[in-house]
Order: sequence, then C-alpha cells, then structure tokens
Amino acid sequence: MCIAQGNAGIATKGNAGIATKGNAGIATSVGGTLLQAYAQNRSGRMNAAIQRSNAQSYEDQVTQARAAGRSEEQRQRISTKRALGTARASIAANGFDVGSGSALDRVGDIAKFGELDALTIRYNTELQARGHQADADQARLLADLEEDTGNLNAAATLLSGATSVHDRWYKLNKE
Repeated sequence: MCIAQGNAGIATKGNAGIATKGNAGIATSVGGTLLQAYAQNRSGRMNAAIQRSNAQSYEDQVTQARAAGRSEEQRQRISTKRALGTARASIAANGFDVGSGSALDRVGDIAKFGELDALTIRYNTELQARGHQADADQARLLADLEEDTGNLNAAATLLSGATSVHDRWYKLNKE
C-alpha cells in the first residue's frame, strides 16, 4: 500500500519514518557541505587579502628605503664637501699650494673616499630595497596560492559532500 511518494522513492507504512529521517539527514548533510565549502572559499579569499596587504606594505618599505638612502647619500656628499673645504683651508693656511704635491694627494683622497662612502650607501640602500621587493613579490605569490587553496578546498568539500549525499541517497532507495 502506497502512503507517499517523494524524493526518496516510494515509502510504505513500515519505512515512512525512515525515509523522512533520511531526507532530513541528506538535507542537513547538503547544507553542512555547502556551508563548509563557503567557509573554505571565504577563508582563502581573506588570507589572500592579508597577503596582498602585506605586499603593499613591503612595496611601501621599498619606496621608503630608497628615499632614505638618497637622503643619506646626499648627506655623505655634503659631508665630503665640508671635509674638502676644511682640508683646503687648512693646507692654504699653512702656506702650501692646494693644487700640487702631497696637498693635492690629500684633497684627492678625501674626495675619493667620500665618493666611495656615498656609493656604498647607494649600494646598501639598493640591497635593502631589493630585499623588500622580494618580500612583496613573495607575498603576492602567497596571496594567489591562498586564494587557489581556498577554492580547491571548497571544491574538494563539495565533491566529498556530493559523494556522501549520493551514498545516503542510494542506501535510502535500496531499503
């Protein structure tokens, strides 16, 4: 004798309660699977956004490092000019010709080593900036990875959930 016909197939008096409980279990399983997949996708997007924010912070550090390096390099060149002026004045005050002999060598050394110091500052600044740039590039790659991971985890959850629902459905219709 047929009592109801629904998504679970034909239910009889003996198994009508089981079919209803089974349908509720399947619906709960589907809902839970969808919520879990949504949460995994959302988590991946959130982690990606955090990594993109980190990348921007590193980019800002690149800009700041280069600006600070230019300022430091400029200060070094000014310091070298002052040292040259002081040396020339001292040499001239002692009655020596600034343009010849050991006085010229002394002035040349000050200029040469001052420029070397300025170039060393520039080099070290560029190394620091490139380190920050590498961090920014890595953070962007991690952002893409986080987003892909969230999507893949969500897809895996949906597939697993679909398999589970299929198994329950099959068992209900088999009874």
